[in-house]
Amino acid sequence: MREIFEHLLRNKGDQYPLGEHFITRFVRHHPQLKSGHSHTLDAKRMSALDPSIMEEFFTEFVQLKSEYNVADQDVYNMDETGFQMGQSYSEYVIFNST
Repeated sequence: MREIFEHLLRNKGDQYPLGEHFITRFVRHHPQLKSGHSHTLDAKRMSALDPSIMEEFFTEFVQLKSEYNVADQDVYNMDETGFQMGQSYSEYVIFNST
């Protein structure tokens, strides 16, 4: 995040360095943002990233959705962590608090 802000500032001609606690202050001044550590991807999720397993799941999902006449707006993701593609270790992240 620091690199992105520094790049944007340099493009505007601002050469002043960002402070040591820039990110902490930035998050504090934007209450819609929160920061914390992401969770690592456990072994069961990692194995589920196999394309054949995912294809089988979505094929069955579409079939059941059609069979029971479930509308798109009635489908919810109850697992807040999702797939976390490409993430197998914990990172410090900033995210929307809502």
